[in-house]
Amino acid sequence: MKTYIIAEIGINHNGKLSTALELIDKAKESNVDAVKFQKRDLKEIYSDKILNDPNSAEWNFEYLIPLLKEVELSKDDYLIIKNKCDELSLDLIITPFDKKSADFVGNLGISKFKISSADMTNFELIDKCNSFGIPLIISTGMWEYKDIKKCVSYYEKNNVDFSLLLANSTYPTPYEEIPLKFIDKLKKLTKKVGYSGHELGYLPTLVAVSKGAQLIERHYTLDNEMTGFDHKMSLNPKDFIAMVKDIRNI
Repeated sequence: MKTYIIAEIGINHNGKLSTALELIDKAKESNVDAVKFQKRDLKEIYSDKILNDPNSAEWNFEYLIPLLKEVELSKDDYLIIKNKCDELSLDLIITPFDKKSADFVGNLGISKFKISSADMTNFELIDKCNSFGIPLIISTGMWEYKDIKKCVSYYEKNNVDFSLLLANSTYPTPYEEIPLKFIDKLKKLTKKVGYSGHELGYLPTLVAVSKGAQLIERHYTLDNEMTGFDHKMSLNPKDFIAMVKDIRNI
C-alpha cells in the first residue's frame, strides 16, 4: 500500500497567505498526498485576561500569545488555500484546536481532520469533528498505552473513522526518545498507523515506514532559518523531496 505523506505546513507560513501558497506549490513538487494547516479561535481557547495581558499567566504565554495572533490566517485565506489545493489535486488537512474552528474547517470541505496529541482525550472536540463524517488522524503524543486504549474504546463506540500516529511532543525530538517499536502496539488498536516526526533529519521516519507506518506527517518549511517555532525542526524543500523519494522507494 502506498504511504500517505502529509506536508505539515502548520504555522510555518508565518501568517502570510503568499508564503502559505508557495509552501503548497513546493509540497506538490515533492510528490506528497496532502498539506496540513492549523486553525485556532484564540477567544475560544484562552480567557480575555490572558489574551489582553499574556504576562498575567505562566511565563511562556508572554511569547506564545503574540506569536499565535501573528500567524493566524483569516477565513478568507483558507478559502483561497482550499481552492489552491483543489487545483493541485492535494488533500487539505487541518488541525482545529477548538470546536468553533472545527465547525469552520469541517464546512470548508477538508479531506481529513488532524487531532493534536494534546486533544486525544478531548472528546467534545472529537465528537464535533466526527459529526462531519470526515476521517480523523489522531496523534498519540506522550500518552501511555492504557490511555490510548481507553480513547480507542470511545472512538469505536462512537463510530469514529480514525487512525493513530506515533508522535513525540518534544521539539525537536532526540533520536533516543523516539519509541519506534511502539508502532507494533498501535497496530493492535487501529487498521491504519502512522508516524508524526519532529526529529532533525528523517532517518527515523524511514524506519517507521519500514515498520509499516501507512501515514507520514512531517513539518515543512521554505527555509530553516526563518523566524518561528517550528522552522528549525522542519524539513526544507530539498530534504523533503529526498525523504519522499526514499519513502516511495521503500
